[in-house]
Amino acid sequence: MRAALGERQPYSMVLLQSQDGLCVYRVWLDGEPAILKYMSDVPERREITNYALLQSLGVPMAKVLAKGESYLLLEDLSCSDSLRLGMRDDLADPTVAVALAEWYRTLHRAGTRVAALEGLWAESDLISADALIALRERFPEAVMTWDYVLDHLVELQTRVAELSRTLTYNDFSWTNLAVSRDGRSALMFDYGLLGRGYPYADWRNVTLALSVEAREAFASAYGSFSEREAITDSCVAPLVNLICANRLPRFPSWADASLRAARDGDLYTQASRLLES
Repeated sequence: MRAALGERQPYSMVLLQSQDGLCVYRVWLDGEPAILKYMSDVPERREITNYALLQSLGVPMAKVLAKGESYLLLEDLSCSDSLRLGMRDDLADPTVAVALAEWYRTLHRAGTRVAALEGLWAESDLISADALIALRERFPEAVMTWDYVLDHLVELQTRVAELSRTLTYNDFSWTNLAVSRDGRSALMFDYGLLGRGYPYADWRNVTLALSVEAREAFASAYGSFSEREAITDSCVAPLVNLICANRLPRFPSWADASLRAARDGDLYTQASRLLES
């Protein structure tokens, strides 16, 4: 990796993050800071391809300074003259929300031009018989929900496949946000979960995190969404949450609402509403 960077050898490196086959460092090259992401696990390396894809589509993104088979060298947005890193307060700022809506609209429109879209990873692909059986074994009190989805898994997969598909970001958080210094443009960075999906999934991810005023600004700037996508998502999103949560050593609090929906029958109702309509 060092050799691939050529003459710009890092003379100082500070580890910022290390987990799940990904190490993130702040490095200094010729006195300038940059972010180095080293991916030891092959699945993590899809982010390298994702950066190249977004660049080819003209979607606003952080600058890529160098890349290799297992690493990305990116601009350090904390030291950018034109951008600043996102803050929690941005979630309540209508101006930032409008800028976010424009970035997501750009992403979703560009994604329809990707010829190999169906070959990309999709969150909905996580919903499998094995994953549902694992949930049933861990949470037998929701057996009615798991058995219903298992019995109608092919129909669910068909409903998802019938939706309009594009590139979706899938990982909204203010910690992955960069905003221009004047607040009038914004972009998301970290594209490890970028993949194939339906636009409403991103719409839901963003609006759930925003304040009421910012949510209204985002919705107005982005425009309408598909009701068919929203109905499908009401079943798919909690299932994906639970499957991801069930893979962790400790069940996370962010999946508590989805687990309650499975236990009290709300998820069963959403699934039957979708699959029997």
